[in-house]
Amino acid sequence: MISILRDRLVPVGASRDLARRHPQWSYVELAGAGHLPQLSVPDDLAGYLLAWLAALPPGTFSHS
Repeated sequence: MISILRDRLVPVGASRDLARRHPQWSYVELAGAGHLPQLSVPDDLAGYLLAWLAALPPGTFSHS
């Protein structure tokens, strides 16, 4: 789960609370990003997403 510190639609406190309720999730806060981090901090977002995908066990996604 990625939380956006400057998101005006989803308060960061709500994201933090959700992450606390699901400790098995990965949680990252992106400073300086708004509601659409793919537009405001695309390289940061891509780095976190690619690292998360690389850490998944083999076979997590299957092509049917």
